[in-house]
Amino acid sequence: MPTAVRKPSAYQSMRRREFRNKPLGQILVASGRLSDASLEFALDLQQDTGGRLGDILVAHHFNSPEEISEALAAQSGDGVARRGYDPTLDCPDDPKFWIDAGLMPWSKTATRWKIAAADPRDVAKHHERLTRHLGPYDIIWASHAQIHDAQTQRFQSYLCHHAEHSVPDHLSCRGYSPKTAAWVMVCGVLALSALAVTLGSAAIVFQAFVACAIFGLTLSILLKTALLLTPAPVVAVPAMETTAMLWPRISVMVPLFRETKIAERLIERIKMLEYPRSHLDVILLLEHSDPQTKRVLTKTPLPSWIRIIEIPKGTVQTKPRAMNFALPFCKGDIIGIYDAEDAPEPNQLVKVATQFAHSPPSVVCLQGRLDFYNTHSNWMARCFTIEYASWFRMMLPRLSALGGVIPLGGTTLFFRKSALLELGAWDAHNVTEDADLGIRLSRAGYECRILDSTTFEEANNRPLSWIKQRSRWLKGYAITYLVHMRAPRDLWRDLGAKKFVLFQLVFLNTLIGFLVAPVFWVFWVAAFGLIDLGLMGISNWVYWGISALCLASFLIEMRLNTCAVRQSGHIALRRWILSVYLYFPLGSLAMYKAAWEMITAPFYWDKTDHG
Repeated sequence: MPTAVRKPSAYQSMRRREFRNKPLGQILVASGRLSDASLEFALDLQQDTGGRLGDILVAHHFNSPEEISEALAAQSGDGVARRGYDPTLDCPDDPKFWIDAGLMPWSKTATRWKIAAADPRDVAKHHERLTRHLGPYDIIWASHAQIHDAQTQRFQSYLCHHAEHSVPDHLSCRGYSPKTAAWVMVCGVLALSALAVTLGSAAIVFQAFVACAIFGLTLSILLKTALLLTPAPVVAVPAMETTAMLWPRISVMVPLFRETKIAERLIERIKMLEYPRSHLDVILLLEHSDPQTKRVLTKTPLPSWIRIIEIPKGTVQTKPRAMNFALPFCKGDIIGIYDAEDAPEPNQLVKVATQFAHSPPSVVCLQGRLDFYNTHSNWMARCFTIEYASWFRMMLPRLSALGGVIPLGGTTLFFRKSALLELGAWDAHNVTEDADLGIRLSRAGYECRILDSTTFEEANNRPLSWIKQRSRWLKGYAITYLVHMRAPRDLWRDLGAKKFVLFQLVFLNTLIGFLVAPVFWVFWVAAFGLIDLGLMGISNWVYWGISALCLASFLIEMRLNTCAVRQSGHIALRRWILSVYLYFPLGSLAMYKAAWEMITAPFYWDKTDHG
């Protein structure tokens, strides 16, 4: 894009009668706020993208939002919101209407309301309702930022409550009781102890865990075999178009918390996205309790199409709560999610817009692939890369092709905003809000498809940090499973038989596998003659049966990982595939940490440090 042409030096007042009903661009040029060359460039962009002229001028820094407001006032003969809104007003109508409409009651005289607007289309769309509720009213023009600031101040209590209660009670985990979970765990331990005393043998407890281990391993083999036998879907992205139909407005939310080390790099990566700036709305979500990141961003120059929303304090502090708070202020018809450390491919948003444009209305979500840019930093990063390659390049695409429920990842996700609003967006109390939302999308009859684009992020390559992150994921998986299995019959009805079974295979396989993995370690020790399994009531045929299952699981896992590494382009990682089996025992430690937190801190978000 060429640099902005300098504006003429002779500024004139826009409050001139001859500007009434004139085109916006002519008013800005005639008043000295815009050059003819800049207007011509903006009009060419408008023809290519179908965007509003005012948005284009602001996005490319030809004009400020305040200048656009003044030009709209000159065009319509209305006033400009030069002062702040009156906080003492009893606001008519409900907050949801004003936020959705992009309007704000600004002040009131004895006989008329003054309503602040930033877009003439919003006024025309809601004129009938405004007249019905307010009677005669006047419009004053303000920037989107002015209206947003007024709405977040005036409607903060509504926004905070909605952010935490947007999902219906029966589909949310906010009613989850840690005390009940603790009692269930205690009762389970007491039941096993009583059984051991009754039968006069502690070996019965070990045999119960062996049975669980066999069950979990069987689930894993069934799932992975089904996925290997399922042909990989062909992701056909249509040829890129250059019509206005291709350019829906996309809002991208980037939740931040204690990201002072990478905030500046984040901005540079976002600037590399190839998408019309007038149609791109990037929102950085800052927690009220994080002044450090705010100071860093304050010192970092931000383009006009990147803005900051500060999330007030609430009963929980989680990523989904922050996104729920900001969702009503997203301007786009498509909502995207990135994490702070993400480096998406530059043409990713173009692919998103194109795939949505060529998908049926039932497709409301696209999940992009994740990969790492620090793959070779150490052994853990290599194993993490192999694991992610298997998940995003083998498991998820084939699960989608098989017709299963997609447990979404937390980033490089894109949604139709209408579907998000219909479902209540994210569960603010769920620490794996992404996986939960994937299930709720399926229960509502919507589809999620895989996006043929990759986002690179930072592999978590420190053991303690890895365990903290994985424990949050496993805790969220467990709570999500319990929430949706509150009423199994309803879940069966919503998903259908095949999706219900696949849901069990995916979630139970994950949870049981990590929970009882130490049972298999005992069998490995027994293989070297260090433990006599006969003393624990395990016969030879059971031992060899479990060995056969382990071998089958090993071969299937090897096949998945080998194919995934080849598809990802990380060919050098092939020699590290066997070592992944030394990496997964950390997952059991994370599972036990997750189980403890389910009775001590179920909604605690264990922050993953980056940078």
